[in-house]
Amino acid sequence: MPLEASFVKANDGKLSDCFSIASSNKENVVVETIKKAEDDNSIIIRAYETYNSKVTAEITVGFDFKKVYLCDMLENNQIELTFKDKTVSLPFKNFEIITLKFELK
Repeated sequence: MPLEASFVKANDGKLSDCFSIASSNKENVVVETIKKAEDDNSIIIRAYETYNSKVTAEITVGFDFKKVYLCDMLENNQIELTFKDKTVSLPFKNFEIITLKFELK
């Protein structure tokens, strides 16, 4: 995907001190991949557990979406997940890799 730039006129707005396109609230769950889906305009996020332990983690994204799915590694939807605001809570098994597909608004 080529890099795209857009010009924004000067304004009095303020940028937040911190922004993340995707993050985890647990240090042992790493967001490893953020990419465009292969077959549509959705966003794919892959995360994995690193400490060989079971944990429930919240993945929070910095973009708007209307649905989120748990997917297989080939990006096929498996289960539609519930979310609050821009956060999805899900359990991770030891060293498990999880693929999420965010359907954009």
